[in-house]
Amino acid sequence: MIRKVRIWLAPILMIVLLIAHETVQGQFDDTTAADRILHAQPDEAAKPMSLPLLSILEAKDLPGHTVTIKGKVVSVPTPQANGFCQFVVEDETGSLLLSTKAASLQVGDIIQVTGKLGISPQSALLRADRDDIFLIR
Repeated sequence: MIRKVRIWLAPILMIVLLIAHETVQGQFDDTTAADRILHAQPDEAAKPMSLPLLSILEAKDLPGHTVTIKGKVVSVPTPQANGFCQFVVEDETGSLLLSTKAASLQVGDIIQVTGKLGISPQSALLRADRDDIFLIR
């Protein structure tokens, strides 16, 4: 009798475990980039909160927020009337415009940049100070 119970109980337990796993995984996947920013813990050494590194796709979901992205400069600078230059930066998830006074960036540079995300008529626009752009390579 116990053997018969084990035979049908094992598949039922496996199904229950798979359903539980899918539920937990779904909740983890539903965590948005905004949730990660809101729940990021401040770094002990740096008193303003360190922002998590986001993909460009995730960053585009956060207009009006300060975000940190990493990407490759894929266009030559386009000078603007306000003294800024605009570059296109891309990663594997998409691209956005970077507006900054750091005109020394070149096509092919890999950068990490923190700035405030706005929306331009063409695409997402990230405004950043020179001091918030770090050349990776």
